[in-house]
Amino acid sequence: KEVSGTALKGYKVIMPYDEILKCFEDLSKVSNGKFLSIQYQVESLIKQRDILLSQLISGKTRLPKSFIEKFEAKTEAVSG
Repeated sequence: KEVSGTALKGYKVIMPYDEILKCFEDLSKVSNGKFLSIQYQVESLIKQRDILLSQLISGKTRLPKSFIEKFEAKTEAVSG
């Protein structure tokens, strides 16, 4: 389940050159930045969806007829 520090002291670890570590660090920062950006966008879209859905259900907001017609046409094309 767990490995103690004393158990690891007997093992040798190969460390990459500093240039490789720096390259990995740079790539990790870019990936992490993209991940955080996408996560923020998803959370924002979820909030917008929840607000819009509650307004649609309550009748406070209505979809334009042209939007509904386009949606129905796409649905028929996919199913038919």
